Amino acid sequence: EDSGWRGMHLLARDPDTQRLMGAVPVYLKPHSYGEYVFDQSWARAYRTFTLKSYYPKLQTCVPFTPVTGPRLLVRGETEEERDWVVRALAKGLRGLCDKTGVSSVHVTFPHKTEWEQLGKEGFLLRTAIQYH
Repeated sequence: EDSGWRGMHLLARDPDTQRLMGAVPVYLKPHSYGEYVFDQSWARAYRTFTLKSYYPKLQTCVPFTPVTGPRLLVRGETEEERDWVVRALAKGLRGLCDKTGVSSVHVTFPHKTEWEQLGKEGFLLRTAIQYH
């Protein structure tokens, strides 16, 4: 927690069997250090237009690792089951955002499929260029 990465991970369970169907690593962040996303301009704009602080925020990523990869850990026998898990995790992320009173939730460096699925669930789709 001293590094600013306070874990608040989410799980999705089958409502009938309680079987674990998905998970998403989520961190409560008081800053943007270690994310490899430079969103200080977003923080300034948010404060200017809302008069509220951008931090804390929720961050879904692999800490200190700017690598594209799965961010929603999804299990399911069928596409329908997997879609249900994605919707449940997206709803859980929004709910955690509301419950904690943070400004926003960010899912950084997801696979394209997850990016598209989250867009269908109402998440804003941010695009950027990553240099290696």
